[in-house]
Amino acid sequence: MRKVATLFRVPESTLRDRILGIVSTGYAVQLGRRSRDKPLTMKWMRGFFKRWPVLKVVKPKSLEHARAKMAS
Repeated sequence: MRKVATLFRVPESTLRDRILGIVSTGYAVQLGRRSRDKPLTMKWMRGFFKRWPVLKVVKPKSLEHARAKMAS
């Protein structure tokens, strides 16, 4: 478990709790800390992207009018 936690940059205690079922994915929603429609925060997102620097948020390019007309 320690090697996997290091490999995926996840705290070992978090991984252990998830595997043992101590903490469910809806933990914060059940406690009333988060609403079901907004379970994640920007702080969580920043931490996620810090752990996975190869991932990026990109804005899609607009489709040319001629290509869009041919697609529909």
